[in-house]
Amino acid sequence: MILRRMPYVFFLWDLVSDPGTCFTFLPVSSGLSPEIVYFRIASDGMDAYEWAPTDWYIRGAQPGVPPPYDARYMLRPETVESLFIAYRLTGDELYREHGWRIFQSIEKHAKVPTGGYATVLNVDENPAQLEDKMETFFLSETLKYLYLLFSDSDVLPFDKYVFNTEAHPLPIFTPKIPTAVF
Repeated sequence: MILRRMPYVFFLWDLVSDPGTCFTFLPVSSGLSPEIVYFRIASDGMDAYEWAPTDWYIRGAQPGVPPPYDARYMLRPETVESLFIAYRLTGDELYREHGWRIFQSIEKHAKVPTGGYATVLNVDENPAQLEDKMETFFLSETLKYLYLLFSDSDVLPFDKYVFNTEAHPLPIFTPKIPTAVF
């Protein structure tokens, strides 16, 4: 595969090739990823707290305190987009399993009984409190990538389509006539 030969993607390839690396972030009670996480470093001062995490944390999150903005799940597509791409590149069913767990968590914690979905205010709180807000990218990107993750690989194949930053598939084409003279 050509990706393995490109030096600037080695780090990314290592991450998606080792499913344990990227997806160990799910010890939160909802199974959803927070808006922002911080990775532990020696100088972060977290060791003074008895509840200090071992690897990553949500800044300002602590028991008995209102959740910080970082603790939200805003229905963003980036994680399921990564799962979709990793699955299509590797064929490893583990990425579909992660995607299915995320979908189930969205259904359980972000679905509104009257229809639609909403932002989860604290991914580590169960039952979840919701903000009456559904970002448009949830329908146009998050659900699209979840659909594609579980679709056959001949649905929008990578050798025939590219995706723009808003998850719109654009066909790859080769012009039949010269379009510029250099």
